Amino acid sequence: MGALRRRGFSILELALVGSLLSVVMLLLLQALTPCLRIWVLTEQASEVRTRGVLVHQRVLAEMRGTCASSVRAAGSAVSFLAVGKEGGYNPVNGKPIYREMVAYWLEEGVLYRRASTVAGLPTATPFALTDAELAGFCRSGKVICREVSGFGFASGVLSLETSSRKARSRREAHVHFRNGT
Repeated sequence: MGALRRRGFSILELALVGSLLSVVMLLLLQALTPCLRIWVLTEQASEVRTRGVLVHQRVLAEMRGTCASSVRAAGSAVSFLAVGKEGGYNPVNGKPIYREMVAYWLEEGVLYRRASTVAGLPTATPFALTDAELAGFCRSGKVICREVSGFGFASGVLSLETSSRKARSRREAHVHFRNGT
């Protein structure tokens, strides 16, 4: 009778290979975890920054079409007259014809926007809302951005700060009004 032919693996060999694979996988996981954490934080920071840039540019572009005397800032609320989507300039003297009152305000981390036609008719004379009128105007509006931690307009500078759990982005820009004072 010849030598017995051995087929397969013994339980000891399988246990040894399994434990070695477990150790290698654990080492790889330990090495990749910080990289994945950094990647997630970078993605969050990029998203917060992008959101802040887009919202800030939108408000800034809208404010540039107004005149400084129509801007009213009270706390984290800003209102101003806007020319509107159709343009709205007097063809004779080139002065703007304001078509809507626009307000942005921050409430519990959410930035809102509300626009309303100016008393039903366009106006060529700039005016600003009082604090009481601004508070009344800012009762309901469209959500523009969530996770906003700061918004305001002071000394000609529009500032917006967006944030998430681990990332923050702050944008500030001086508003150069196109339509004089």
